[in-house]
Amino acid sequence: MLELVLIRLGDKETEDELLGMLTTLFWKKMETEERMKALEVNYGLSMKKEVKKEVERMCSYSAAIRERAEDEGKEIGKEIGKEIGKTIGKAGSVCVLLDSIGTVPANLRKRILEEADLMVLDSWLLAAKRAETIEIFLKSTGIGIETMK
Repeated sequence: MLELVLIRLGDKETEDELLGMLTTLFWKKMETEERMKALEVNYGLSMKKEVKKEVERMCSYSAAIRERAEDEGKEIGKEIGKEIGKTIGKAGSVCVLLDSIGTVPANLRKRILEEADLMVLDSWLLAAKRAETIEIFLKSTGIGIETMK
């Protein structure tokens, strides 16, 4: 049978000595020497040769995990940023097309700029391209006339 123990480390100080040691080893951003000094001073861990070697190994492991997690987080952030950029760009394009056919009421512009669904914005972009008036755009998109008020 497999057993799993999940420990959630964080930035807050803790009274629990084991959690404090694990946080120092794996969570806090410190150089290896700083970690060893903190373990020695705060937890009385004697840095004999064998212990020092194990701490260095664990610090290397935690740094690799943190680096990988940061890289993954950056990639996710880039993808989210690209999607947000596409959304803003399409919403802006809808507004530009509508500006070319009439005065876009502020609440309609706000509604368009708040839309986050790219498929909806694509359909609005086509509708704005085809529309001869703001009213035709509203009818073809299903955006209610109440948006005009």
